[in-house]
Amino acid sequence: MDSQQTHCDNPTALLTLMELREDSRQVWQPSELAAILKHQLRAPLRLALGDLSGQVVHHLELMAKAGGAPSTLDELFRQAQPSFELLDLTKRFAKSCNLDGNSPLPREIAILLYYVSIAAADMRCQKRLSKLSDESLSRGLAWCGAQTWLDEPVRLVVDEAMGRAGQKKTAQADGAMPAVQD
Repeated sequence: MDSQQTHCDNPTALLTLMELREDSRQVWQPSELAAILKHQLRAPLRLALGDLSGQVVHHLELMAKAGGAPSTLDELFRQAQPSFELLDLTKRFAKSCNLDGNSPLPREIAILLYYVSIAAADMRCQKRLSKLSDESLSRGLAWCGAQTWLDEPVRLVVDEAMGRAGQKKTAQADGAMPAVQD
């Protein structure tokens, strides 16, 4: 048999090996997720949200005139009164990454950013960023809080949001990744 020629009796297995199927995403180790999250939180905000960077730059320019524009997601999540618009862009970016099988971010990171941006908007802007029910948001936050790879600013937002919702910080997540709905 020619070394260039191969035969496969199971085309589904071949597609999975070639990573053309949506359910063939890589499984990440906690240390890898921690490193990716750290990088994402510290990347320049004008670049961190991918295709939405033009909108991000516009909001940052408006904020710079008034003072207090965050330069990273880390800074955005630490602000007492973050920009609702930047949190909305973060949520939209995270949702698109979650839905995209070729996303630049692991699904776990996308889901985390989705729920953290919603929680930060609820707590610090007193505005609802999502149509999620309180129960769905609580389940998502419980999943986030159960992750061992969280960075400190994200952990603080999750703990604060869970505390406001009357949940214990030790809330048990069922282990399944929560859904991204809107």
